[in-house]
Amino acid sequence: MSRIIKNASWLDAYLKYVDNTESPTSYHVWTALSCIAGALQRKCYMTWGLETIYPNMYVVLVGSAGRTRKSLAINIGQNIFKELDLVTVSESITPQALITKMVNATTTYIDPQGLVRPHSSLTCFSKELSTLLGANQNFQYLAYMTDFWDSHDSWTYETIKRSEDPIIGMCLNILAASAPDWMSSMLPVQAIGGGFTSRCIFVVETNKAKHIALPTITKDQEHLKRALVHDLKLIALYQGEYSFTTEASEIYKNWYLDQSKNMDAGEYPIDDPNFRAYCERRSTHLRKMCIALQASNGDSRQITPETWSQALTILENTEKQMTDVFGGLGRSDQGQLIYEMIQYIGKKGKINRDAMYKNFYKHCTWREFNEALDGMRASGFVTYSLETRTITFNG
Repeated sequence: MSRIIKNASWLDAYLKYVDNTESPTSYHVWTALSCIAGALQRKCYMTWGLETIYPNMYVVLVGSAGRTRKSLAINIGQNIFKELDLVTVSESITPQALITKMVNATTTYIDPQGLVRPHSSLTCFSKELSTLLGANQNFQYLAYMTDFWDSHDSWTYETIKRSEDPIIGMCLNILAASAPDWMSSMLPVQAIGGGFTSRCIFVVETNKAKHIALPTITKDQEHLKRALVHDLKLIALYQGEYSFTTEASEIYKNWYLDQSKNMDAGEYPIDDPNFRAYCERRSTHLRKMCIALQASNGDSRQITPETWSQALTILENTEKQMTDVFGGLGRSDQGQLIYEMIQYIGKKGKINRDAMYKNFYKHCTWREFNEALDGMRASGFVTYSLETRTITFNG
């Protein structure tokens, strides 16, 4: 069988399919990548020295509840993915139930060398990450999720009856959504930046892409959905090792050495201490993306310079707003207040100080408000005119 979609990648066709929706394009891009990663399962990989990289990802769409259409983006991808009849995970599942499901999901495939390979591949679609992980700082569950990202060849869990449940060839892929304040309810400040969070791609948006009062489904969209399902089923049949072409390998090597030297000098691609661990793991995120994007582009397992460039561009664009996921999570309540004030002024551009306080008086005193304003002004985020009492956002 050959693909129905011609002269376009699966990702490009997917973006055409969702073009007339309110969700931001970035949400759709990462939903599509997550669906491809889930379809590939553990059957596709990249050998990297003594380790093996699999395409599974932890993608979290972040935006205010009801405002950015996070759930819509996930629903569209999930509706296509469910046609593949692969194992998926419900939103709210206990660690024990997840482990049991992974054990029961074990299946096999025959690799290109004719060897029988077992694997336990799952994809989780969660409209609320706090529902999946729990809102009461479930550290054990977070530790499990952190460990699962590495897709171990064998992972053993000792049950309360002292018996062992081995998971052979685990591969957990997650597409979730969350409001910006989810961190404060699930993680202590000292845990932010490492472990689980460094393994996540946070796709942050503040507004919907467009306003569509009366959404419709055209015949072309219906045909395109059938083509997307058909071709994703073909992608799910892919298996084997992915690798860089000679040219792409050289490009990657130069990029990696430059990035490493810059970080050794304290110059990180994301200038936020909370993302130090993420930056160190950034190259792995990119390699996972390359596998998914190459599968989107066709059946060749040779990752081209174009695929590498596409992966880097998508990630760099996503990283421009990624730090907002930790916004306000400082050592005091004032950190949250300053973050919310910056977001508010950023949308307004310019506002009268007294008028702005009317939007914050329920959350802080007049003194706290002005202390936060002084901090923002000293840091260069805003300019304040004493004469007109006007606050101007500096960008």
